[in-house]
Amino acid sequence: KRLPFADAVFDLLCLAMAPLGGDALRVLGARGHLLRVSPGGEHLAGLKEHVFARAQPHRRAPLAMPDLQHVDERRVRFACALTSEDRARLVAMTPMAHRAPQTRLEEAIADGPETVIADFVVDVFVRASA
Repeated sequence: KRLPFADAVFDLLCLAMAPLGGDALRVLGARGHLLRVSPGGEHLAGLKEHVFARAQPHRRAPLAMPDLQHVDERRVRFACALTSEDRARLVAMTPMAHRAPQTRLEEAIADGPETVIADFVVDVFVRASA
């Protein structure tokens, strides 16, 4: 889908938990920066174990673009306290809602962990060409 912006108008783009589309590069200016926030390996640890029999660590998709240079990577990790209402909202906005059996989701919401790990990796890229 085409973004409703002119070419090369942004100095900074932030993609949080979203794929990089070619149109994002179209609107990124020369020497512009791209921040990509993606789940780290332990993201939602605790909750995933309640939902899946074999919870797998998240694997980050590589981002190899010829005109982007990777200049930094930071990990942000913290614990989050959750009520059952929080767990229901969290499950609803993750791929777990579509991949797991409904009974496992309901059990995780009702009796899941009171604390989960939020684990993110922030990658910083700079555009190497116009």
